[in-house]
Amino acid sequence: MSKTPLIIYLAGPYSSDPEQGTQNQMELAAQLFYEGHHPYAPLWLHYAQETWHDDFPYEYCISHCLAILRKCDLVVRMPGESSGADRETAEASKWGIPCIHLSQLGDWLAGYEYASQMTEKKVEI
Repeated sequence: MSKTPLIIYLAGPYSSDPEQGTQNQMELAAQLFYEGHHPYAPLWLHYAQETWHDDFPYEYCISHCLAILRKCDLVVRMPGESSGADRETAEASKWGIPCIHLSQLGDWLAGYEYASQMTEKKVEI
């Protein structure tokens, strides 16, 4: 059993339906969090923009996300068309970071157990 949780970047659509895209990422992030990993859901910036009453320039957001992406162990591509998520997975691939589709996540993590202390709650997605 591995002693190290993975840092997992979630890449998925936003522009077509910001609320739904953000919700989908947050639900998957919660599931991975409770499994003991360290997910990064870049669409949290949606809530930051609402909270701070500001629209962040797209290129600034991508720059921010790519800087964090470089630190990740795995990228999970969520379903849906997204030029931003496509760009993130392309960059991750260039940097040698494994990129998988959401449908492959269960199999990918099956051989990677992490003894989480967060076992009381599970989130269904």
